[in-house]
Amino acid sequence: MRKRKRHSTVSPKFDRSFKRDKFDIESETDFEISSLTLNPPPDLSVILERPIMADAPLVSNTDTSEGSMQAQSLNVVLGEDDINKIASAVRALLFEDIQGLLNKIQVLEDENRLLRDRLDESEQFQKRNNIVITGLPESADETHDKLDKSVLSLVSKIEANVPAPEIDRIFRVGKPSLGKTRPIVVRLTNFAAKKRIMKSRPELKKKGMKKVFINEDLTKPRQQLAYAARQGVKRNAIKKTWTDDGKVFIIDNNDRKHRVDSLPTLEGFCTMMRSPQHAGQQVTYAAALQHRQIVQSPSLTL
Repeated sequence: MRKRKRHSTVSPKFDRSFKRDKFDIESETDFEISSLTLNPPPDLSVILERPIMADAPLVSNTDTSEGSMQAQSLNVVLGEDDINKIASAVRALLFEDIQGLLNKIQVLEDENRLLRDRLDESEQFQKRNNIVITGLPESADETHDKLDKSVLSLVSKIEANVPAPEIDRIFRVGKPSLGKTRPIVVRLTNFAAKKRIMKSRPELKKKGMKKVFINEDLTKPRQQLAYAARQGVKRNAIKKTWTDDGKVFIIDNNDRKHRVDSLPTLEGFCTMMRSPQHAGQQVTYAAALQHRQIVQSPSLTL
């Protein structure tokens, strides 16, 4: 008996080629989609750079053919009133900016002036116990010991009653110069010793030392102020001037005492006497300072 062959059903295997083909189709589809390009929008910078044309509509027609958008031109027409308004607005902005800068400059100048005043006060306080001697002869072979002896002898002659221990230091200021006598700075240990020397200054003339002068050690601004005050005395603008503890005082022509701390204040008190030689003259700090610079200049002679 013949055996019949049994046909077994075999489960179909996974067809990898089908999936591969499907993957390839999807990849190609994705590639085609990603390869699509769109027309870009118009470039605003290009539009703004194009010239403005007269007698043209405000915005021209745009060409949208073939899916593209390109602006042809942008035209603006300004009248005289518009130009005047723009100019006024610009002037207002500039004025506001300039005014702000001027205010800042004024604030900085005020702060600078305040700092200079504080620095001057601090420097003058350091000089509080100092005196300056001018006119004391200087020899070519002068030493520190000889200078100390000369100053001690001067202090003794004017009967200031200041012993050597109350003198801290003695030195000349500036570089030696032929034919010129350098001023001497005397630093004392206390303010009372300085006051005794300043009080004894009238003895210089009595002792025959008319060319020797003793003054306070002042800062440069106060020296200039004191010099301008002395010029006022010479021109009969004020009657008298002196310094005390770094401060400048005057007696005006009405016999009133004033302390002056600035040049404008001094000029306010410098009224001329009614005399022929000074008629119509006015003492100012600028004139006094200019005269002082000419006198002190080594290249000019009076």
